[in-house]
Amino acid sequence: MSTILRLSAAALLPLALAACGGASTGDASFETLKDEGFALAERLEGLERTAASDMPTRGKAQFVGKAGFYTDDSSDIEDAVTLVSNVALNADFGARTIEGEMTGFEGDIEGSVIEGGRIAVTNGRISGNEFDADLNGRLQAADAAGDITGGMNGTFRGAQAQALEAEMGMSIRPDGMDHDFSVFGALVAERD
Repeated sequence: MSTILRLSAAALLPLALAACGGASTGDASFETLKDEGFALAERLEGLERTAASDMPTRGKAQFVGKAGFYTDDSSDIEDAVTLVSNVALNADFGARTIEGEMTGFEGDIEGSVIEGGRIAVTNGRISGNEFDADLNGRLQAADAAGDITGGMNGTFRGAQAQALEAEMGMSIRPDGMDHDFSVFGALVAERD
């Protein structure tokens, strides 16, 4: 699994999404996703981590939310995010698993406007009030495409795991290139 940032996703995403306007592709959907992500992160910001003893032990839940992505982890987060997406995750508390996907990408990576793609969340394991999962998928830009691999670490928040947050670390390898570059991100989601 890739190196994961050690910042709080709930604290990171509002700052990251607030800055998305600087990287806008001019598409209203980019601004809409940014605004929705910012509003969700603010709404969930006050939720405490779910106590391990309060975690559901059976049943399933779907979580929906937003993710923000950036490639420069050395700059100010407020200036770094250039890509946002929708998130849908399914937790099976009895089996202690989590999986899902990220779709509906808007924005760019390294100046290439993303026109489509999907990142699958697979092999997710729930342990106590935390989870981790693998990430793999493909993003398509007008001038290039690339495969993404990586991982996420997250925590459940609120009473009975009503929300979650996660940090992501990924590598993208553009087609025809012999090297990868890093992509980082954060996501927040609440029960649907």
